Amino acid sequence: VIELESLQLRGSIHKALVVEQFAVSAEQHALAIQGQMEFTPPHPLELKFNTVGEFTLGGQVSGTLDQLQLDIEHETPSARLNGRLLDILAAPRWDLELTSPELRWPLDEPDPQAAIKGLRLTSKGQWSGYTLNLAGTLEAAGLEPGALEIAGSGDPDSFSASRISLDGPQFALETEAEISWRQELEVTLQAALERLDPVTWIEGWPENHFLEAQLAAEWRGDEVVVPGFKLAVSGTPFVASGNARVEPSGSVVDGQFEWQSLEWPPGAEFPFHRPGCWLQRRYSPTNSVPGTTGSNGFGTWCAPGQSKRSKNCSISRRRPASGKAPVMAPALSAA
Repeated sequence: VIELESLQLRGSIHKALVVEQFAVSAEQHALAIQGQMEFTPPHPLELKFNTVGEFTLGGQVSGTLDQLQLDIEHETPSARLNGRLLDILAAPRWDLELTSPELRWPLDEPDPQAAIKGLRLTSKGQWSGYTLNLAGTLEAAGLEPGALEIAGSGDPDSFSASRISLDGPQFALETEAEISWRQELEVTLQAALERLDPVTWIEGWPENHFLEAQLAAEWRGDEVVVPGFKLAVSGTPFVASGNARVEPSGSVVDGQFEWQSLEWPPGAEFPFHRPGCWLQRRYSPTNSVPGTTGSNGFGTWCAPGQSKRSKNCSISRRRPASGKAPVMAPALSAA
């Protein structure tokens, strides 16, 4: 229930609807509108408005119902929306641009975890088929600023991002993604991490040795499938790969992970070196001891011998039909 504190209306109706004053306030929010619209096609109109409260914005709409020009500004965060709405009564279309000097998250934090500066978002089309493009500079805690670009298209049942790009001094990421909700939510993802410099987060990590990765993932209904992923460290022989299938609602995890030539620090002249898969664990076991193999209700870990060049470790976790604690079984084999 909304309780109005005040309501004012003054205007006239003849050949046009004229609103000389419309003002309403309720619970520290206020809206004021002035404008007019003619009843004769194509219905010329001009409207000015402003709001005060949680969302403080103002702007104007002018033109006809065949082509409306928008110009709207939001105070905090500072943002501006302008563009055109076309064929509103017949087949509505739009051609819009949203700009902001800085968009923060969370919005009300003085030191936000993330922010996009110089944001420019454009969209063109209609509900049955439209395009969307975004560009700006991403700033996030622990990262140097990087260029963010998104290009995609959508319809009432899906959205496809043909490109999601992040490029900065510490990282370079290229991603494609598609989201569909025609029957149930489906998400597919292809990502390529071309460069990530861990120096900021990992003490002792050498310079000019970047993480490189590739990932494919699919989420359909209650199942998440990772057909494959690959991880490498530039300038070293280290490489890791694997795949997984997860059913969160059914407490099922099947996965395989393999690595070769693990060394620390990466690229050192005389590194600590382990040739194969020397530790792999899931679900953070409560009492895990490196150098052992076992399982409990929370996870599984394994440590193979040291004489092989590479190893792989397959993990499965299933909840019995009886509802008892999950059963986990590690399987270890030489590559």
